[in-house]
Amino acid sequence: MRIDAGISGQYTGQRSQTAPSRNPSAPTFAAALTESQADATKAANPDRSSAASLGGAVSAASAQASAPAVQTVTAKDGTVWTVTNIAASLTDDDKRVLGWPTTDPATGMLAAMVAQDRNQGVLSGPMTTDYIMGNRAKGIAGLVNREPDSVMTPARVNAMLGRLDQTAPDFTNMTRQDMRGWVNNQIRSGQMSLDDSRPFMAMTMKIPVGGNDELPADSDNVRYDFTQKVRAGIEAALTRNDTATLQMLQSASRTMEQG
Repeated sequence: MRIDAGISGQYTGQRSQTAPSRNPSAPTFAAALTESQADATKAANPDRSSAASLGGAVSAASAQASAPAVQTVTAKDGTVWTVTNIAASLTDDDKRVLGWPTTDPATGMLAAMVAQDRNQGVLSGPMTTDYIMGNRAKGIAGLVNREPDSVMTPARVNAMLGRLDQTAPDFTNMTRQDMRGWVNNQIRSGQMSLDDSRPFMAMTMKIPVGGNDELPADSDNVRYDFTQKVRAGIEAALTRNDTATLQMLQSASRTMEQG
């Protein structure tokens, strides 16, 4: 149960268990983390007195590379903290979209939230517009709904969405929902017309054999090579002498090549 939280450098912690005799002067998360780091360093290398990193490493660089994404720390008063290593939890693309690491406290809070979502399975694929802005129709509560307005300011949200649009898509390894999210971002930003989006949206449709209803894209975690789908479609259009479909798919292929 989350009681309270704290952020210290590349770590964030939730006080998951309170000491039996909790008192106002009990260690904060930062203090508990510092105690644990010192103890870990002493145990790993008792002859060195250099500043410690979580997990027994003796440098910030090695901590970022080797420290577990999630572990527990027990303060001297018995308080137990669940500690998330933000750097080890976020993907490189998460860091780019967030603009993290940074000294800005609000961005640090946001990075901590995303790191926790990664470790809890709330966020498994790339960050999307739905993850940031939410989607009521899909029952998705976005970061704008879960973080205070002081963190999700219009300027920060727009900056994140702008960096999200700059993500180079990997059309050879996408879920159907990933493709739809990319197409919607392209349309929203004015880089793609509705007509140009038709072949991309058609490729994301999946109807079972003998069925009439499309399988929902947001529950399909299979990754597809959409460049192969385009090539197969072009070959089929050539065989049928279907000029209109051929031109549409060739245009889609060029868009994919441009990224």
